[in-house]
Amino acid sequence: METQSKSNIENGKYFPIIENLDQIMNMLGVRPSEIFFFESLAPKDELIQEMYDAMKNDEKLARLMYKFYLSVKYQPIPLSWRAKFPAGCKYSSLRNQCSP
Repeated sequence: METQSKSNIENGKYFPIIENLDQIMNMLGVRPSEIFFFESLAPKDELIQEMYDAMKNDEKLARLMYKFYLSVKYQPIPLSWRAKFPAGCKYSSLRNQCSP
């Protein structure tokens, strides 16, 4: 990954594509579930309400969150993750699970 790309990701100008996210996680020695597992923070309805309230009055935040949503919505599984999922699964990064 290029130095400029890393800088843009760190500064919130861009979001990493899934392959770069995989590289970042490998460098940090973390698994996808450690980055995207938020269940222990609060009940789902409270998380949704908090995000809604924050974005309702902040257009910049709403657009940023939408970009993030698009960056994780149904992306192909990186090769390094494929061994963890059954063949033929359609991986949803939003649900961290496969569907037939």
